[in-house]
Amino acid sequence: MGFLSRPLLLAILLSLLHITISEESVKKQCSFYCFTFPQKDETIASLNKSISSVLNIGCSHLVYGHALVDSMGRIKNPTDNDIVLDSYYGNYKNLKTLQMKNPKVKVLVGLREDVGVNFLDQSVVRETVIRNIITLIDDNKFDGVFLDLKSPRFASFHFRRFLMELRKETMGMEGEENPVLVALSVDAAEVYGAAENLKEIEKLVDVFYIKADNVIGSQADTETLLMTPLDHANVIPKEVTLNDVSDALDDIMLERQKIVVGLSGWARGYVLDDPKKPGPLVDALGFARRPNSTRKDGRFSYQEICDLAVPDDYHFENIMGSVWFQGSDANWYSFLPPGHETVDRILTWVANKHYGGIGLMQLEADDPKGDCGEPYPLHRDIQKKLKCAPREQVRGNTAPCNRFCTLRTASSDVTLDFDLFDPEWCSHYIISSIDFTSTGLLKIDDKFNVVIGKYNDWAPKIKPNLLVSIGDTVDSKTWKFVMKSEVLRKLLVSNVKQFYERRNLDGLVISWLSGSMGNKDNSDSQSFHLFLKELKDALPKALLVVTATAEGTFDQGYDIKVLNQTANYLLVEMFRFHDSSMGSTGHPSPLLGNSELIEDGSRTVEAMANEWISRGFPRKRLIPQFSPQVLYFGLAKGVEYRADSPVGQKVDQSRAVKNRSNKEFITQTELCHILNSTEAKSHFIPEMAVPTAVKGNEFFAYDDKRSIKVKTIWTSLSQFGGIALTGLEMDNVQGQCPAGQPYPILKTIVDSQTCDLCVKEREIPNNIQPECAGDPFRVVCSYRLPDVNDKKNPLRPDKIPFGQCSEIVVEETLMEKNGDLKFRDSTALENMKILKKHDRQGKRLIAAIRCPSANPDEFKNLMKNGRDKLIKNIFAHMNEFGFEGIELRCDDMLTPEVKANFGNTLRTLLNKIRNEEGTQCRKTLSIRIPVWQQELGSVYDTGVFRYLHQVVLEPFQIESNQTQLISPLFAVDTKSFTQNSIDSTLKAWVKAGVPQSKILLHIPAYGIKQDLAKASETPELGAQVRGGIRVLSQGEVCQTVKKPGVVTQMMYDMVAAFSTTPANEFISYETQQTIHYKIKYAVREQLAGVGLLTINEDDHMDVCRQGKFPLLKEIHSAIC
Repeated sequence: MGFLSRPLLLAILLSLLHITISEESVKKQCSFYCFTFPQKDETIASLNKSISSVLNIGCSHLVYGHALVDSMGRIKNPTDNDIVLDSYYGNYKNLKTLQMKNPKVKVLVGLREDVGVNFLDQSVVRETVIRNIITLIDDNKFDGVFLDLKSPRFASFHFRRFLMELRKETMGMEGEENPVLVALSVDAAEVYGAAENLKEIEKLVDVFYIKADNVIGSQADTETLLMTPLDHANVIPKEVTLNDVSDALDDIMLERQKIVVGLSGWARGYVLDDPKKPGPLVDALGFARRPNSTRKDGRFSYQEICDLAVPDDYHFENIMGSVWFQGSDANWYSFLPPGHETVDRILTWVANKHYGGIGLMQLEADDPKGDCGEPYPLHRDIQKKLKCAPREQVRGNTAPCNRFCTLRTASSDVTLDFDLFDPEWCSHYIISSIDFTSTGLLKIDDKFNVVIGKYNDWAPKIKPNLLVSIGDTVDSKTWKFVMKSEVLRKLLVSNVKQFYERRNLDGLVISWLSGSMGNKDNSDSQSFHLFLKELKDALPKALLVVTATAEGTFDQGYDIKVLNQTANYLLVEMFRFHDSSMGSTGHPSPLLGNSELIEDGSRTVEAMANEWISRGFPRKRLIPQFSPQVLYFGLAKGVEYRADSPVGQKVDQSRAVKNRSNKEFITQTELCHILNSTEAKSHFIPEMAVPTAVKGNEFFAYDDKRSIKVKTIWTSLSQFGGIALTGLEMDNVQGQCPAGQPYPILKTIVDSQTCDLCVKEREIPNNIQPECAGDPFRVVCSYRLPDVNDKKNPLRPDKIPFGQCSEIVVEETLMEKNGDLKFRDSTALENMKILKKHDRQGKRLIAAIRCPSANPDEFKNLMKNGRDKLIKNIFAHMNEFGFEGIELRCDDMLTPEVKANFGNTLRTLLNKIRNEEGTQCRKTLSIRIPVWQQELGSVYDTGVFRYLHQVVLEPFQIESNQTQLISPLFAVDTKSFTQNSIDSTLKAWVKAGVPQSKILLHIPAYGIKQDLAKASETPELGAQVRGGIRVLSQGEVCQTVKKPGVVTQMMYDMVAAFSTTPANEFISYETQQTIHYKIKYAVREQLAGVGLLTINEDDHMDVCRQGKFPLLKEIHSAIC
């Protein structure tokens, strides 16, 4: 190894006084180790004139050495001028100044044994060495020690003992929070034999510095060896590559943040046996030597070789990721050229591996005097590009559910603005597409680079996982040609792998979209699935997604067994069931197939999904894929559009508008402008759950907010692995029309999707004991005390499923006008007494108290003048019957005039609860409010709600002369039907200031039945009814809907179900599907929990043969 002059050492060390760590490096906690090894007689006593010539090079750690350990355990300083007696100057003094000027730069002393010394096996000498290390660090304020031992003997007990004793001593020097740093140098060649030993000493070492250039064979001079290659490419031994060394470290699961990859600023040179045949791994006569040099190790500084070749002469081994050249002296050299692509690739590789940093050895080798240009070119190149924090700190699954969003750069003519994009809208952002040629080379266009550049520049706190789609626009002929050739297929795998690693991706989407590969026994299909296996083997940790087309599905071209083994997810295209080539109008993405308008029921979303499930692909990995693109047709001459028959009309695409950029699709923005025209007419087809529109002689088929909402809810109810939207560029990305509403289709998906979200732990308020906090997501069981009218199979108190309930709300206590409290009758009272005595498995009883039906003046008087008596009666009632809280139902009695007095009653109750003594857990106060009450502020003092146990949203029905749904989650306004929804009420309450964590959603266990005023083949919501509402238990509901002739409809966009009977009855009820979705919705919105109203109606007699309390069980099955 070469050494340089005294002035040069001064320049190196004093330049570091002015080093500033970049904000990026500090923020990302990315280490950059720099090294200086001066000659024995070097000095930095003067030569301040060199300081200005040394640029900022961004080191986070400087290793100064080598200090040598002799046979007696003494430590010799690296130079004679480190400590200069009777002088202020000296190398150690200047290093202290460096630390004072920039404390972020950590200075370590490099330690090595002197020639022929082995101090590890002698305990006395070993102890002496440790004491001297401590003294050296303490006296000279080093931040740590860099152990660059020649023969560390990782398997040796004595070596481990040395590290244990050293760690014990160093932990106490700077305090527990900032102990002395211990870094251990490990040659890459040693990793293979010592990997398990490295794991054993992992806790004793802060940093494993892997010298990447010291690989197996690096000391031999008989063959040319590339400098730090990434991949072997079937040309060089894999043991000399960074990938293989990394795999050996992965096998022992060494903590990645402790690994620093050490590169070399030195070139490696060889004298070729045959100068006419240069290349890697060719015969050499020995190491090269420069004239007038005494070095024999074949290493050259950058300033020694920069004049031997120009960059155009460099040979870049693309797959291996390394550079070599044949110099003007005919010798062969390999090195890391500053500014070259290979530096970028290595730094990206380090980032992808989540390693703790990079190192470059050494300053003296990197042209410190600027003979070849600017000083320290490789250090500065690394400083500029180094980003090696774990990418999970930057990217991750930002959305609570799996949402795969694809932007197609090839068809994108819009200016993409990520500032309009919320990172939580998508869990995975897919950029499409990278294509490939018939020779297996990747094709990357400028649009793709612009988009991925904007994504990388986008800087939210966390952004979606980044995936790239491969092959979207590759024609079927090229796919088949490349897949069938083993050479081309493997070359494509290698190129894709390199692309994945260089671009710092999280995953890949493989998309053969053009043409057909035939059935799975066809050679084209078999070679495609072999490609998937090979790609998975090459990138085992990458997220691998495969796109399946409708044509490929119909042709049975996919091998389910292989897909199960290779694909993390399958995106199934469900927006290409129809196009203009079919000669007639139709919709590309009908959800349901139960319509006479659809000739082929298999070409629907529902049928396609069922096909994949029936073939054995896991539901949780199946992702239905939709698109905001709008399909348009030109209607044939003489064809008039009919709203009652929108599909099957003859088309002539030549009659469509000519000046559009795409001959078949338009964007949501263009559609919006068209629909704003008075000439345009749109029509929603309920039986297909999709809209169509017409203007003049043009027909449009598309998804709008309503239809995509239906599809999203259907996907959620079906419990698939997520949902995908491709063609983001078509989704009004600039918010032009509708104005100020970018991504309307995507945002509808975001608002409508639920998934297997798990309940988050909630922060327990300071005023509540942990044992009193209860479940983070409550499942409240409302229990109606059987009274004298309950003649048929009443639910007795001892049959309550206490184990499935967070608490029991007892229905109900009646409040009288004078403030007295009572149960409905003596039977209810007797059942309450039984319940009080019964073993409730520690579950709290809550009294549901209904306010009296009185005139406004009487209730106002009770709240104002009878408040004290009422509160006294409430506490007496709780104490008598063992209640630990109350839930007030008073909405029908509240008016603006009563608002203040009712609010004061609540506050007085809360104060009395707080001041009550003798109870471990406080009693609770809740309030129940019906879903139609959206104007809370008019009758409630909402400021008190944040102190309540819970605010219960009750889906209660009112008498109406129209059919109504029992508990719609979402509202859909039509000409004939409007009904309040849970979602709209919830949003209104939150806007009024009610914390979501206080809201408990009630789910009815009962159904309601209404008699239709007149018979109808297709009764709609809002149809006229006669008579009142009748309540049905779950047992009665299932017995009724199973009868012959009953027609059941799922209202996906409302998350509700109803059935009609031959007797002209309309029945609305909850199903296990709707309950599952509502639970996921409540978890997503982080509500307090859900309640079942009441468990008495939840088929406790198992009439439906689904087990007792089937809805309550479904609630628990939906909570993970």
